[in-house]
Amino acid sequence: MTARDIASLAALQDSSPEEPLERELVVGKDLLQLFTTGMYVEPLTLFREYIQNAADAIDDAVATGILSDRSAGRIEIDIDPGAREVRIRDNGTGIPREEAVRRLTSFGSSEKRGTSARGFRGIGRLAGIGTSQAVTFRTKAQGETNGIAVRWDHRKIRELVNDATFNGTLSELVQSVVDVSVLGAEPADEHYFEVRLEKVGRTRGDVLLDEFAVGRYLSQVAPVPLSSAFTFTEEISAHLRPHLPFGHFDIRVNASEPLTRPFTDEVRISHTKTDRITGWEPIEVRDAERGVVAVGWVLHHGYIGAISEQREIRGLRARIGDLQVGGDAIFASVFPESRFNSWVIGELHIFDSRIAPNGRRDDFESNPASQSLANQLTPWVRRLTQLTRESSMRRARAKKLSALETQVLESLTTVEQGLLGPAGATVLRAKIESSLAEMEKAATAELFDDAARESLREKLDLLRHRVQASSQLDPSRLSGIPPERRDAYELVLQLVYETVGSPAAGRALVAQVLQKLETLHQSSDD
Repeated sequence: MTARDIASLAALQDSSPEEPLERELVVGKDLLQLFTTGMYVEPLTLFREYIQNAADAIDDAVATGILSDRSAGRIEIDIDPGAREVRIRDNGTGIPREEAVRRLTSFGSSEKRGTSARGFRGIGRLAGIGTSQAVTFRTKAQGETNGIAVRWDHRKIRELVNDATFNGTLSELVQSVVDVSVLGAEPADEHYFEVRLEKVGRTRGDVLLDEFAVGRYLSQVAPVPLSSAFTFTEEISAHLRPHLPFGHFDIRVNASEPLTRPFTDEVRISHTKTDRITGWEPIEVRDAERGVVAVGWVLHHGYIGAISEQREIRGLRARIGDLQVGGDAIFASVFPESRFNSWVIGELHIFDSRIAPNGRRDDFESNPASQSLANQLTPWVRRLTQLTRESSMRRARAKKLSALETQVLESLTTVEQGLLGPAGATVLRAKIESSLAEMEKAATAELFDDAARESLREKLDLLRHRVQASSQLDPSRLSGIPPERRDAYELVLQLVYETVGSPAAGRALVAQVLQKLETLHQSSDD
């Protein structure tokens, strides 16, 4: 650039003050397809989104005095596989008629942002549109005579999005696919919000119409209580109550009993292994400025393996507003080795307003606060990892002890058979002593608790007593056989012990040989 160019540019800047660049902002129709079909990977997520909104509506109803408390609230899910229809209804505040259409046809403009509400992006209600032919929202506020129905037609959405000749904006598309109607007269004190999914599509084995799968999913993610049949429910609830003071929600699927959390006293580790809950431990995470930012709990069990069978409880899980964020692996990366997360059973309720779920609610928004939480959890997960490692080491040690005990018992039984001869018996007793010494060493290991060590000592005492008794036995039952043949027979019998794979089979074969020998020598003496 020359000096003349620079001077010309300076003059232009001086003579032309900055003016805003005016352009028409166009939001295209494809954005609606993204909201309705591209937001959520797991189909069952739509139930969480609608339960989230229902819970907020019930809390609003409690706050405004429409409901006495959460126990008066109801969230009902009705699934009709024959009609391929799902209905989700709550008795929260509902939406006033003059606001209903605007709120139910807007995007990303939720009035909940900045409040304590669980949902705040204004897109969750669209979750069911992509899985059905149409979704109808019906709502009525207290004091009104008539409610409003807003119906989204997904078939029309697909047609217009795929229609190359339709160049309308997002707003124009919505106007084309949404129908609004006024409902019939209802009692003035009636208040509700209802979502009705029509002609639900077949997705992943028709899971959306499987009431058991829906109930199992919501028992994990929804704000429902621990089961009264679970031994530690009262203790854990007392720990959480100061931070979750308003109780849980009554959520039912097809008029079932209210849903409860999936935790029980028994844990199915795999198809072949079952463990039991032995206790629980509270978790509390504090911030220097904000105080308590998260509380939770961990259930302790035998840590006999990674939980593969009972997946609905495995892993350290996160909850915000008592709704689960992500799945069982949300904190897996915090563990020194992520695989150890699947050995853990626990939950963490997060109260730090700086930590928010992302749009899909499958993770947290990445920011310093969420990273700080992960850092503060590190000591907890390291200790949990240590528990799993110690358990693995205990199981390995116990397996070795069992093998040593089996060797000692087999060797003792062989010695007690009295057919080894003095030399063979001496060799086998040396092996027995070596195995007992290993068992003695294991009995003092810190991996085992006092009760386990005491049990090992008692077992060792019994084995040593038996070893002592065996040393008093006649070293050979071949004493009746002429000395010139006895050594040869003892050698043959010892070879039988050593070559037959099973000690028990070896003793049985030796006993048969001895019986033949005794019969043979008795005949020769006669």
